[in-house]
Amino acid sequence: MKKVVRQVVFAACVASSVALAWSPAAAGQTERQRGREARETLRDERDQRRALHRTERRLRREVREALRADRDLRGIEVSVQGGEATLTGRVPTVGARCQAIERALQVDGIETVVSKLQVGRRE
Repeated sequence: MKKVVRQVVFAACVASSVALAWSPAAAGQTERQRGREARETLRDERDQRRALHRTERRLRREVREALRADRDLRGIEVSVQGGEATLTGRVPTVGARCQAIERALQVDGIETVVSKLQVGRRE
């Protein structure tokens, strides 16, 4: 069973790489030109992923800066994926948790905030 699954996955990978390398405009191109086009397509996709990662790092930094303005919110960890910020850590009061969420939402580019904040002092 595993061998069949591996063959199907391999066939799908080969088919997708062939699809990347072939286009109607490429019908008269040499193998070298088609390979160059495929590499350029992969490079463009990689550049898009890097740009998204840079944007997420920028958003994470901006949310952290917004939280640092308040002493009670300084220990909060921030992660960003897409337009969603996830806040984790501990805050002293429910009001501080609400304030952290509001400050994160005020950052341009953050659409959703997931709060995994715990209320109460560390023991």
